[in-house]
Amino acid sequence: MNKRKKDNLILILAGVLVFFLIIQSTSLLADGKMPGGERTVRFARGLNLAFWFWLNKGEIVSLEKRISLSELKKLRNMGITFLRVPVDMANIYDPERADRLNPEKLALLFDGLKKIISCGLAVNFDLHSISQLESGSDYSGPLGRDEKFTEEFYFFWE
Repeated sequence: MNKRKKDNLILILAGVLVFFLIIQSTSLLADGKMPGGERTVRFARGLNLAFWFWLNKGEIVSLEKRISLSELKKLRNMGITFLRVPVDMANIYDPERADRLNPEKLALLFDGLKKIISCGLAVNFDLHSISQLESGSDYSGPLGRDEKFTEEFYFFWE
């Protein structure tokens, strides 16, 4: 068998193997027999909740002023299983406090997260280190480049 035919045969066999592994994994996940399967199902179909704690214009408002509980329940009934909740660090950050947390904004965030969860949706919490409005497409800003900022961000995230 020449090299080209051998390479093609290997590619075909690898493709068949991958196909069967995907089928088997999907079956195990559906049956809840694969480790992490429940989590995978919970995070199967999601939407992004921008313009609440990220890309917001003006003051942070309660969740219901962004999306109603009725709408959250409708999303769940439509098959949505989770919401990605991006959070601009600046919206919950207070450099004057020892814990660096703004208690009023944090209370609004936690209240909203509890309501999302109470509607049967999981939450993918996505903390952004710098405001998208300020940084354009540089999502990390000085994170990893500015040692002082990086230390502050790690402290804050903890």
